Amino acid sequence: MILKRNYGGLAACGPLTTHLSPLLRHRRSGVTLTETLVAIFVCGLGLMALMTLFPIGALNMAQALKDDRTAHAAANAASILRSVWRVSLENGQIDPVLEQALARPAGQPGQSCPVYLDPIGFWGYPSGGQVGNPPCGIPRVSLQALDNPTPPITRSTAIKRWFTLLDDINFAKTAKPIGEPVQVQRDAKYSWAYMVRRLRDNDPRALEFSVVVYSGRSVGTLDSGSGLLPAGEQTLSGVLQGPKQVTLSYAGARPGLKKGGWIMQAPEGYFYRVVQLTDVGPGALEVEVQTQWRTRNSTFVVMDKVVEVFERSTLE
Repeated sequence: MILKRNYGGLAACGPLTTHLSPLLRHRRSGVTLTETLVAIFVCGLGLMALMTLFPIGALNMAQALKDDRTAHAAANAASILRSVWRVSLENGQIDPVLEQALARPAGQPGQSCPVYLDPIGFWGYPSGGQVGNPPCGIPRVSLQALDNPTPPITRSTAIKRWFTLLDDINFAKTAKPIGEPVQVQRDAKYSWAYMVRRLRDNDPRALEFSVVVYSGRSVGTLDSGSGLLPAGEQTLSGVLQGPKQVTLSYAGARPGLKKGGWIMQAPEGYFYRVVQLTDVGPGALEVEVQTQWRTRNSTFVVMDKVVEVFERSTLE
């Protein structure tokens, strides 16, 4: 049977099956539901992997900013202490309060007991205070020059200038700095203190110090001498379980300690970063730190809001 058909404007004669295009003679069926579901599933996996990059990137960016600010704060703090200490030694104006705290009792030569130079925390207590609770507390002191600044500078302003990082500026919704053009308001989120000890008795030039950087510690008004409490410091007893492990005992609420935080060994004043926490029973917490214990003392102070501790070289 000979048929005549028109395909796309072209006339063809002959058997229908002979003159049909191969694509028309072997037509493929449509996409099945199974294939569609598989394609959606694969596309969903890709989108989920892409979406996870955003929160991970935000966390890494926040960590990078914190590392940058803490390192900057530690560099400023170390430079300030070196400059002030050098000038005070050259002028013979060593702070009497700090000097008295560093002095070792008669008949006990060698390295002095540690002193916590922390004006922000000192003026948070109505009567000074200590790092940790007695009898293992470390004396917390301020500096005479900051306690009695030259007017019109107040104590609060003087302490913030020397013990906080004032690089960040607070902006209003209008994108203008708050307080301009008179005095720009600066964010004092990062502050610091010093753990200081004398290396040799009766040698004011030989000091060893560490910079303790806080994040988010309240540094409001420091002029009244009351109403501001230092970040939480809880003294706990422990049992050393190894070169880097200790089991801390506590009563009541669980200590506000987390991975990446810091604990201090008292009364020596050595700091350790926490790398692992395990609840081993009621009122017991097993803590693993990053470095080995420097002493065998089993009294520890949980340091809240401490984000980094930088051990610096000596001052001589």
